[in-house]
Amino acid sequence: MARPVVSMRTIGQDEAGQRVDNYLIRILKGVPKSRIYKAVRSGEVRVNRGRVKVSRRLQSGDLVRIPPIRVSAGPGDVFIPPKLLDQVPTLFEDRHMMVVNKPSGLAVHGGSGIPFGLIEAFRKLDESDSYFELVHRLDRETSGCLMIARSRQALLGLQQQLNHHRSVKKTYLALVRGQWLAGSRTVESALRKESTAGRESRMVIDENGKPAVSIISPLQLFESCTLVEIEL
Repeated sequence: MARPVVSMRTIGQDEAGQRVDNYLIRILKGVPKSRIYKAVRSGEVRVNRGRVKVSRRLQSGDLVRIPPIRVSAGPGDVFIPPKLLDQVPTLFEDRHMMVVNKPSGLAVHGGSGIPFGLIEAFRKLDESDSYFELVHRLDRETSGCLMIARSRQALLGLQQQLNHHRSVKKTYLALVRGQWLAGSRTVESALRKESTAGRESRMVIDENGKPAVSIISPLQLFESCTLVEIEL
């Protein structure tokens, strides 16, 4: 195995605005986050020859020193099935973004006891060293369209459209128990993200949380349930 060496990378326009830690996590595929944070704190990672914090936002033209970190194969490495992405159909793709049909049961990212998610699979299994970043998230058990940005500019633009409901909106289909006969209904509740040890984070109703509005409309009645559309 060749000995790793120091490399210098110049931040491009599409990479500007990223935090140092997020940039390194993408560049140093497979390196544990703890090792990356240690490298920044110890000064192994430098920007424009100076020490930085992990929260530092990179700018176009910045020169980043990448330390010689070797990742050795071992029992602690995360194994991602080589054919995992074959189970995720691509619905749309261009140089700015891609839309995939995420199946139920697959997390969009690792964490909270989940070794890897869809975004880690794209970053590890794609050999072109391309940019992959989640535009939004879907719950692990939720299936549906998931947008993935292929550049930093696309990521910021798509997230802005989602956050301000500009030309992009989220809708979900769900089956609810019983026959829904009340017509369309608007639900307004404040939500807060709750994290539980050993489990995925989830949203809970909390009057001190962020305001959220959902419009629920029945689409089709069945004998014991109703298909509804939920617009966020």
